[in-house]
Amino acid sequence: MFFLCVILSIILIVLWFVLYHMRSRSAIFLNKDEACEYFVAHHSLYINSLSKEERRIKGIDINGSCYDIGRKIISEFSIAEKKMIRNRLPPDQFDIPWFFIKVSINYENGYPHTINGAIVLSEGDVSSTVLRHERVHVLQKQYSEWFDSYYSNLYGVDRLSNIKIPSELKMRVRSNPDTPDLNYGLRVRSVSSTISHIIPLCLYEKDLIGVKSMSETIIVGYCIPTNQVYPIDAFKLWHDNGGPKEMKKAEHIHEWVAYNWEDGFPNLIYKKWKNYYKNNKV
Repeated sequence: MFFLCVILSIILIVLWFVLYHMRSRSAIFLNKDEACEYFVAHHSLYINSLSKEERRIKGIDINGSCYDIGRKIISEFSIAEKKMIRNRLPPDQFDIPWFFIKVSINYENGYPHTINGAIVLSEGDVSSTVLRHERVHVLQKQYSEWFDSYYSNLYGVDRLSNIKIPSELKMRVRSNPDTPDLNYGLRVRSVSSTISHIIPLCLYEKDLIGVKSMSETIIVGYCIPTNQVYPIDAFKLWHDNGGPKEMKKAEHIHEWVAYNWEDGFPNLIYKKWKNYYKNNKV
C-alpha cells in the first residue's frame, strides 16, 4: 500500500509539472481580423503620435486610419512559423499566455516589439532570447508599479514627474512602442553636482526629412534640471553613476533590464517578483 501511494504521488507530481509547463508555454496566434482589432484598440495612440516623416521611416506608407494601417501591415503566421515559435518559447512560471501578431518586415524595420500584451514579429527566424526579451516588455507594461520600484532600488533609475522635454529634442526622438514613457532618469549620486538625473533619449541623427532608416540614431543624456545635453557614449557622469556602456541598453531602462534578463529572471529578485505577481495578476 505504501509503494502504491508513492507511485501515485510521483504520477501526480509529473502530471502537475507537465500541465504547468504546457500552460506557461501556451501560445495564441491572432489571425488578421483579431490582430487588426487588437492593433486599433491598443496601438492607436502610438500610431497617431507619429509624425508624417516618422511614419515613412517606420515603413507606414499609407495615410489612412489606424485600422487601414493595420490591414496593410498585418498578416498571419504560417503553420511552420507557429511550430517554430512554440518550440522556442522559453519556459517561465507566469500564468500568462503568449500572444503573437505578425506584421510586414518593413514595419518598424522588422524589429520585434510589443503592443500591450502581444508580441509583434515579422517573418523570419526568432530565438528564445528574443522571445524572453519581449516577454519582459509585456511584463513591464502590465506591472509598471513593481518595475518602477525595482528600477529605483536596484538600478538607481527613477520615474520622474512634471518633466517637459524641449520640443527641439522631442521632435527628433525615435519612437519605440516598448518604451512609451521617456521620463525615466538615472540618479546622480554626487551631492555637489548641479545635475540630479540624466534622461537618456534615442534621437534621429538629423532632421527627420533626411533620415532613411530607423538605425540612424544617437543616444544623448538630457540633464535634469540644467537642460544640458551630452552624447551618452562619452558622458562621464552617466558612466560614473552606473549607466550602461552598451548603447542598446542605454536607450531606456526598459531596454536595459530586458537585455539583462534575456537569459532568465535574476534569482535574487525572483521570489519577491513571484509573490507580487500572485497578488497582482492582471
